[in-house]
Amino acid sequence: MSEEKPLTYRQQLRDPRWIMLATRIKQEAGWKCEHCLRPQGEIELSVHHSFYVIGLMMWEHPRSLLIPLCSECHLARQTIEQRIYMNVADVMRDKTNSELKDQPIYAFFTEGFTLSDK
Repeated sequence: MSEEKPLTYRQQLRDPRWIMLATRIKQEAGWKCEHCLRPQGEIELSVHHSFYVIGLMMWEHPRSLLIPLCSECHLARQTIEQRIYMNVADVMRDKTNSELKDQPIYAFFTEGFTLSDK
């Protein structure tokens, strides 16, 4: 019995399940960037993941994490989010789960998920 290799990021981008979901999200947004509101045609529209949940395929993420953005807004948002996540990582580094639960950011990142105790 052979184990299936996980799909790479590039393979997931070409997967019909992701293409269908991304298309639906763009349609729901009226084919406009959610930030600058410029329409497809003036810009290249993509779907941004606010963050990735380990173990989920691109199309398995909650809809609330998926945002239609143009390339300029996508890059700006990624830059801001990377700074936020680096700061969160610094706060959370080397803490036990009980210590993490005292952090204000804990509920944001764990809502709907469970952590096992260290």
